[in-house]
Amino acid sequence: MKKRAMVLLLILALLLGLTACGKKEKAPYNGIIYTEEEAALRLDRLGDPQVLDGCVVEDTIYLLIYRADGQSYQVVRQPLAEGEAELLPAYQPLGGENAFSLNGSLRAGPEGTLWLWEMASVNGFNADGEFTGREDLAVLRQLDAEGRELFRFEEDQEKLQEALGLGSISEILSDAEGDLIVRAEKGLAVMDRDGALQFTMEPDSAYGSVALLGDGRVGFCDWNLTDGCRLRVIDKASGGWGQTYPLSMADTAGVHDGDETALFYYNLGDELWAWRQGEDGDPGQGERMLNFLDAGIDRNSVNSFSFLSGGRLAVLCGQLWEDASKTKLSILTPTEAASLPEKKVLTYAAFYLGLSERAAILEFNRTNPEYVISVTDYSQYGTLTDLSGGMTKLATEIGAGRVPDILAVWNIPVVQWGARGLLEDLWPYIDNDPELGREKLMTRVLEAAETGGKLYEISDSFRFCTLTGARSVVGDRYTWTGEDMWAALEKMPEGSVPMRASQDRSGVLLGLMQMDWDRFVDWEKGNCRFDSEEFRELLEFCGSFPAAGSDTGYQGEALEVLERRQMLLSWDVMELDDLQEYRFLFGDEVSFVGYPNPWGEVGSSFMLEKGLSMSSDCRHKDAAWSFMRQLLLPHETIESNDFLAFPINKSDFQKKMEQDMTPKRVKNGQEIPYTVTVDAGSVELTRDAYAATQEDLDQIMALYEQVDTVLRVDSALADIIAGTAGAYFAGDKTLDETVELIQNRASLYISEQS
Repeated sequence: MKKRAMVLLLILALLLGLTACGKKEKAPYNGIIYTEEEAALRLDRLGDPQVLDGCVVEDTIYLLIYRADGQSYQVVRQPLAEGEAELLPAYQPLGGENAFSLNGSLRAGPEGTLWLWEMASVNGFNADGEFTGREDLAVLRQLDAEGRELFRFEEDQEKLQEALGLGSISEILSDAEGDLIVRAEKGLAVMDRDGALQFTMEPDSAYGSVALLGDGRVGFCDWNLTDGCRLRVIDKASGGWGQTYPLSMADTAGVHDGDETALFYYNLGDELWAWRQGEDGDPGQGERMLNFLDAGIDRNSVNSFSFLSGGRLAVLCGQLWEDASKTKLSILTPTEAASLPEKKVLTYAAFYLGLSERAAILEFNRTNPEYVISVTDYSQYGTLTDLSGGMTKLATEIGAGRVPDILAVWNIPVVQWGARGLLEDLWPYIDNDPELGREKLMTRVLEAAETGGKLYEISDSFRFCTLTGARSVVGDRYTWTGEDMWAALEKMPEGSVPMRASQDRSGVLLGLMQMDWDRFVDWEKGNCRFDSEEFRELLEFCGSFPAAGSDTGYQGEALEVLERRQMLLSWDVMELDDLQEYRFLFGDEVSFVGYPNPWGEVGSSFMLEKGLSMSSDCRHKDAAWSFMRQLLLPHETIESNDFLAFPINKSDFQKKMEQDMTPKRVKNGQEIPYTVTVDAGSVELTRDAYAATQEDLDQIMALYEQVDTVLRVDSALADIIAGTAGAYFAGDKTLDETVELIQNRASLYISEQS
């Protein structure tokens, strides 16, 4: 085995961040961290198979594989210690070489056995080799360590689905008493060992996961708006739900089979938790075990895991159907943190850590010999009904002096925190970076993000937040007033609305505020101007809008626009291809008119993607910048999933535009269009798509030159304004009363935050 020096110190000497005086706090996880040791999967002599699933039984890993050499599906085993992988000698593939598709999974069974769940399509042939038809099977088998079959349940998929009435089947497993639990599209079914139906159950959400609990029962993890994410046990005596184990108010949990030490395991973000059963009817509680990210593992790649002797954890990483070279087996060993070489910790605050974000952190930790990034994902503190819980938690810790070194700025109040001196100005880092400099970036976007000439956040890409209309209706313009908008609406069919419901009076007010808070709020001075004539004018302007517009929702806008019932589309502009889609919906050339406003100014703004900020209290600023700068560095090549929107690096922007303007398919010198789907809610729309043109790029760059603000979300301030203005719009308060209330309430909030 190859020992890797990946010792990630789980916030060993620092908590979420260092206080101003450098105080250290107790390390989490009782001072234990998990070090990773990679165990080689020696599958080469089996023909470099694709790995479908795996599990560990005692000291052996079992893998369900597909061999492309005609040997079909096999189960192999390999000792976790030294040894080669080998086929189970007594195993017989389902359908042999005539089985041409499979959905399968492995589970550890009792007393060293395996449970193998399979769905296969098997071709039948007669003695003369003639095709006699295809049979789609659902099969659950129990195998011993040599692959001998101890139990088999087999049924035709279509017949079983018809008998259960729950839609397509995704899994069958056995509980400790031998009853079969079927997970299907619309719910769960319980059958006896012979397949006789006992009862069915329909959970609150069809999306969830099934786990075999450590005591032999079966639980289903789903969520609802009241309880959040929970695991509910199937009660066979009552034919319904039994005990409920609350996991998280946020929809972040996924459950895994239990063992002799834990009733079940579950994920909260990147963390792995164990539910410890209590005594004398006590339901027990969750215990945090480890953070996969701190152990050097991307939790999105975790296929399965099993606890071994000594508290070690065997983790199989890789996606289903990948070849063996992309599948990794890691052994995580609990280790006293004090016994390991110390690394300097950079604390990182995140909200819903993204795939590329997680990959960048893992790479930094793997390659940096001196520093390690330790992440806290604050989304776990939010709830399904209150997503601001994580922000409240972070703000509370910052108020106590515990400021993370790096912040992923998903809706954090960058301007406010920058004005309070909590964030570092990043312009000097860009200007002094030998591979960067302003001239290598789409600087207009970053300049729009400035506060008082200082840049408190950077991003790898940006989009345009705007309102789009048919040019023949709204004109060829980037600015307009309310009068312009009402005049344009006269050109639409009778009964048309200007925009969707969220752009009603309060929606337009907040839309304009979020594009330019600076017009009314000065965070550096800690004051606001909501009692100004300008804000009065804005309230009166927004009061002229309908009380409610279209109620079709975001996706439904496409159909409303296509059928000329709605004048404006509120979708963001994220790539060149968006222009083709908008022309398809409007049947015309389009203009990015943005929000109408009483001043006739640009009603569009930039929005940053994947933003990062640095704490001004960060003790290792050069190290933090060495990670953050990766957002701005150019890519050698641009892959389709590298950017969510337009790149900020100029070189990447040019490469991306050239890619978008290059035909994907050409025949006899002519471009062949490809078909794309337009998201229109319940209606499926398709259109022909071509490579973007220079005219498309010119139109985007013209919009780029017009926009000079960045969209900022401040939920608390928005609630104050919209909640108070709502009474004015309803006619319950006068303009003077409304202005006075908003000014007083906003002033109090701003003074508390300054």
